[in-house]
Order: sequence, then structure tokens, then C-alpha cells
Amino acid sequence: MSNKVKRPMNAYMLFSKEKRSEIIQQKPELKSKVAEVAKLIGNHWKEMTNEEKGKYVKMAEEYKKIYETENQK
Repeated sequence: MSNKVKRPMNAYMLFSKEKRSEIIQQKPELKSKVAEVAKLIGNHWKEMTNEEKGKYVKMAEEYKKIYETENQK
């Protein structure tokens, strides 16, 4: 097993992780329909303004800094 730290998630992936649980809670019938949920998430992301995406961009930058600090050689 490798001790390598996984790369940090980007802004879209952080948003996707959060939004996926919301969608599944609202529409439990979509739990096994991964592609359909992904389309809904993608559409929502496209409709968001840069201001709305800012929360996730900031989180991604913070995770990236932590990753880079922990993986310095």
C-alpha cells in the first residue's frame, strides 16, 4: 500500500461532492443513476456565477496549499 497522499480535489469536485448528497436526499430514486445525477450537477455548475463558485474555488486553493506543504521534498 502506498503512503502517497492523494491530490486535492478541484473546485468542481468539491461542489459535486456536496451537491450529490443534496440531490440524493431530495430525489432518492436517483441514488443508483450516477450519470443522471452527474448531468444535474454539471448543469447546476454551469449556471452558477463566478461569485457562487468562489466558495469552492477558495476551498480548493486551501486544500492545494495543504497538499503542497505536506508533499515538499
